[in-house]
Amino acid sequence: MNTDRHKHTAQMGRAGFNRPIPRPSESTVWRTEVRPTGRLLRPPCLPAFLRGVVAFGVFLLLAALPALAAEDNHDDHAGEAHQEEGHDEHEEGVVELSPAQVAAAGIQVEAVSRRPLAQTLAATGQVGLDRYREVHLSPRVEGKVVRLVKLLGDRVQVGEPVIYLDSLPLGQAVATYLELQAERALATAEMARVEALRAEGIAAEKRQIEAQAALARVDARLDTAEEQLHLYGMTQAQTDELAPHHDHSHSIFALTSPIAGEVIALHATLGEQVGPETATAQIADLSSVWVEAAVYEKDLGSLTIGAEAWVTVAAYPEERFQGRLDFIARTVDEETRTTRARIVVANPDERLLPGMFASVEIAIGEGEPVVAVPRTAVQRDGRESICFVEERPGHFERREVVLGEAGPAYVEIRSGLAEGERVVTRGGFILKSEAGKEGMGEGHEH
Repeated sequence: MNTDRHKHTAQMGRAGFNRPIPRPSESTVWRTEVRPTGRLLRPPCLPAFLRGVVAFGVFLLLAALPALAAEDNHDDHAGEAHQEEGHDEHEEGVVELSPAQVAAAGIQVEAVSRRPLAQTLAATGQVGLDRYREVHLSPRVEGKVVRLVKLLGDRVQVGEPVIYLDSLPLGQAVATYLELQAERALATAEMARVEALRAEGIAAEKRQIEAQAALARVDARLDTAEEQLHLYGMTQAQTDELAPHHDHSHSIFALTSPIAGEVIALHATLGEQVGPETATAQIADLSSVWVEAAVYEKDLGSLTIGAEAWVTVAAYPEERFQGRLDFIARTVDEETRTTRARIVVANPDERLLPGMFASVEIAIGEGEPVVAVPRTAVQRDGRESICFVEERPGHFERREVVLGEAGPAYVEIRSGLAEGERVVTRGGFILKSEAGKEGMGEGHEH
């Protein structure tokens, strides 16, 4: 058997299979021929095992091409179907919300109507304290600060102590008052005794007259001492409650606030000696503020006391604070040719702070009626102005609008909305966000 195997090998060698494969030159060209039988022929001198691998790979590639083409076609059809389905499910620029979602978003609507827009005069100003609602606390008598009851920023009620002082002059005045009260009690008792003796005929009339004069002198001195206490800031109720003490507490008194407000400045420190010329604390009620605007003299003729005004500050650029013009200064600045116009603005949440720069609009008349919506109904979307219209409950449509003249509270709509349509005035930002999700293909769940 081994002999046969060697013979077979020798024959293969003679057939040329064991000869080295010549290196191809630049002019060598490999050709693949397809015979009528359809059988793929290998290049010259290609080993047998590689010939089978190449043939098998080509076969797999040719077999897979129809399947790949069909799958790609199927994906295209599926994508188109999905897009059509999404288009049918969500119209572009339309947001639908359930009643619960509408309530949670705080959405409010208002009918588009024709109305005259207020004509306004624009000016700049600054927020300040309402001078009728502030107080500077100063003692009426010299004393040393011994206790700070309220600190900077604390709230204060009417009559509540802010600072306690220890005053030597006050202590001396109280001591004098109490001494005179004791003298008056003795003089009153002596007067009663003399009158009793006079009634029995024992005491002389001169003795009675002397007792009456002594009582009158004590009363006069006591009235003077009490008046001194009032000058030092004690009330009648406080003087009536005075009684001899052994702890020397009569020299300590409290500076109380005559208004309710907030401590916006505190100048006193513990141990400091203060007097009537010292402002120890400043308390202000910020629920109302003044905005003083600079108005040019040429515009003074258009202003009317009591006119509505609107204030905007950088801290809240989207909010307009309403007030009224209540004072126009009677002098004009010679350099700027302006005068001060004071606007009183309610500030219940105390967001307007003294010192803020403000933009002011003061109403000076009304124009012709135009189709208008509240300024809160208009939003910016890129370069476009948009509104959301309630087509039916829970169904809101995005509309592009063209704006016209703007008033303090309303803005003219030149196109995009019709009179009587219901436009969203509150909650439009949420609808804008939902419409943006729809445009990005995120959809909206109901």
